[in-house]
Amino acid sequence: MSDADTAVHAHSPAHEKIALFRSLFRGREDVYARRFESKKTGRSGYVAYRRDRRKDQLLQENGYFVLRFLAEDLSKDLGHVLDTILRVLTSRERAERGGS
Repeated sequence: MSDADTAVHAHSPAHEKIALFRSLFRGREDVYARRFESKKTGRSGYVAYRRDRRKDQLLQENGYFVLRFLAEDLSKDLGHVLDTILRVLTSRERAERGGS
């Protein structure tokens, strides 16, 4: 991560948060949509599936923290997603320092 990336914080302008987010997260090739149809309710639609959930488990086993967001969340409310990421990171940072 560059010095510019580490300077982004909860009060940074939205365009800086978005630039950081886009620099860290790229499109994933292991995600695809799968159609479903409920025989019970008649509802149908598409659900994102991850072909390789083991990646998450391996990352967590090696000390990484995994957050997942749907593409719909990113396109409809990116600001909320970014705020969620910053809130989680801030909370984890406080916990590691022993604060509340």
